[in-house]
Amino acid sequence: MLWSTNITLSVFGPVTNSVYAVNTDGASSLTQYVVLERVSIPGIAITSPGNYLSTKDPNLTIFGTAAIDAPYSITAVQVKLNGGTWNTATGTAQWSNSVVLQEGLNFVSARVIGSSGKTNTVDDWQITLDSTLPDVFIQFPAEGTYTNNPSVTVSGIASNQAPFTISKVQVKLNLGGWTDAVGTASWSKALTLVEGTNSISVRAISTANKTNSLNDWKVYLDTTKPSLLVVTPLADIAIVSNHYRLSGTASDLTGVEGVYVSVNAGAFKKLSGTTGWNTNLINMVWESTYTIKIFAKDVWGYYSLTNTKIIYMKNKIQAATISGNSDHFGIDAAVSADGKTVYIGARDYGSGDWGVTYVEQLGAVSWAETAKAASDFLTDDRLGWAVAITPDGISALTGSFGDDNPGNDQGSVYLFKWNGSSWGQTKISASDGAAYDNFGFSVDISSNGNSIAVGAIFDDVSVNADQGSVYVFKWTSSWVQTHLIASDGAANDFLGHCIAISGDGNTIVSGARGDDISGKADQGSISIFRYNGSGWDETKKYASDGAAGDQFGSSVDISYDGNSIIVGAPTDDSIGSAYVFKYSAGIWSQTSKITPSDGASGDQFGYTIAISANGNAAIVGAYLDDIAANADQGSAYVYEWNGSSWPETKYTAPDGLANDHFGYSVDVNQKGTIAVVGAVDDDLPIYTDRGSAWIFSID
Repeated sequence: MLWSTNITLSVFGPVTNSVYAVNTDGASSLTQYVVLERVSIPGIAITSPGNYLSTKDPNLTIFGTAAIDAPYSITAVQVKLNGGTWNTATGTAQWSNSVVLQEGLNFVSARVIGSSGKTNTVDDWQITLDSTLPDVFIQFPAEGTYTNNPSVTVSGIASNQAPFTISKVQVKLNLGGWTDAVGTASWSKALTLVEGTNSISVRAISTANKTNSLNDWKVYLDTTKPSLLVVTPLADIAIVSNHYRLSGTASDLTGVEGVYVSVNAGAFKKLSGTTGWNTNLINMVWESTYTIKIFAKDVWGYYSLTNTKIIYMKNKIQAATISGNSDHFGIDAAVSADGKTVYIGARDYGSGDWGVTYVEQLGAVSWAETAKAASDFLTDDRLGWAVAITPDGISALTGSFGDDNPGNDQGSVYLFKWNGSSWGQTKISASDGAAYDNFGFSVDISSNGNSIAVGAIFDDVSVNADQGSVYVFKWTSSWVQTHLIASDGAANDFLGHCIAISGDGNTIVSGARGDDISGKADQGSISIFRYNGSGWDETKKYASDGAAGDQFGSSVDISYDGNSIIVGAPTDDSIGSAYVFKYSAGIWSQTSKITPSDGASGDQFGYTIAISANGNAAIVGAYLDDIAANADQGSAYVYEWNGSSWPETKYTAPDGLANDHFGYSVDVNQKGTIAVVGAVDDDLPIYTDRGSAWIFSID
């Protein structure tokens, strides 16, 4: 009986196969063992010169490639000329070897050796060295020439050893046919180039009917305009930064000489970079429009189409809907993480001063406004006195401290939340509130919007009138209230005058600007409440150099992690100051005191305050700062921690006037790169004290 089978060897190397026979009774024969081995034979090829080449240059370099299947590798490539010895080439996968030809027919062989021990060979690659071949050279244009003229005359020389001479020279352009040149020893040929890359070949034919050629001489024609792409911005854009950098790419076949930019019809200036370019920072005046024109020029002087981008500098925010004089838009303001959503209060909006808040969202070219009023508003509710917003800009909280709920001025807060199509509204009030508590005098919200902190500045605690208190609400399936009071509180402390909550909602700081410290009336203090998992631990802090009347605790803010706090004392030394506290190893320590470099009496520096998420950037309002001859125009100071100090940058409104009170409210985004400042009494066309807000970038 003859039998056969197919076996697939899936791996390289020896494989032992067992074979035996079984008869119909089930008895088996002796097992035979057959060892088969799959090996990898390397491959090799000569890529240059071509087989059967004729040349008159005895010095020749052979080029080629070699490969082998993994896991093996190429050990060596060797080259042999005319049956001589094998010489090791340079390289393996890409290899080369130089040889010296002998007159007449030459045979080149190349072999590859793999780590598998197997070899492969290319034999008898035929190269003829013929010293009687004619010479031919191109003298003009130089190889690699770029030109913008499609008409070019190629010229050169040709020669041959006596007794033979050159019978003709022929030229070929790209894939066209051979055409005769004018002349032989000195020859020329007029050609019409095509756009882009041109390949010129020339050959000389001797009277002995031998031919030699020079191939693939590259010449480039460029008659097209360069192209330019603006990458940032891709379209017209509204920004809040007071500077902007445009960037993009430019390309051209020959090469880009430069990219040029003009700002607002000014002179065009050459930028740095060509194929990749960017403008220097274009400094911009607040609240203005900039027309930017950009073009590229190539080395021939051709110009690209001019790109025009319009940048709308939208620093100033004004309410589109107003009720008349003294709306006080900007009495408080908060900004989202990306700086594109600003939440602004207008406490005295409406004929009855019920108040309204505005969600301002930066669109492609302007601010889009949504006004939000309480669904149950009444006269003197004062909605918008205090506002806060989550970093994502979808939850906005505002206080309505004058809300009769039900007692006169008991107060409430409203939470507006974006659901993807509209703003939902939730009203929250203290379950134990009483008349004149002014619940909602200060507010803040955690990063996820599930914890809110509210100050009730005039809450009477036991017999202590206007001691003030703090409420924290945490969302589970409903809002759960916790009422916090200072352990050593006294009448007229006004705890809750200001409030801030950490990103996770587990640390709250509130100011008691009227707290008397060791007999120093109204020196002020702060209470820090830290959640321990089951309750709130309290720590009280005050300024190490505090004095009577400083009103330390008039403003507060806290970093995202709850470990940095900044506190304003607006009447410290009649000028005002700010204090920074850091939490480390379970202890709160005062680390810095900040004062304005140009402060003056009555500035109220520290009346408002804000700090970035990492605690390294702060903004402080001085709303009664006199700017030049403008009394109480107001200003804001930005401080950025550099590791040892707080360098200062001062901001004022470019259109500021007396009594604008710029700096009455301030906020800074999480990264500390964008700030918003309210000018609560800014007079706008027709209306006095209508108010505005400015938003700007922090360098």
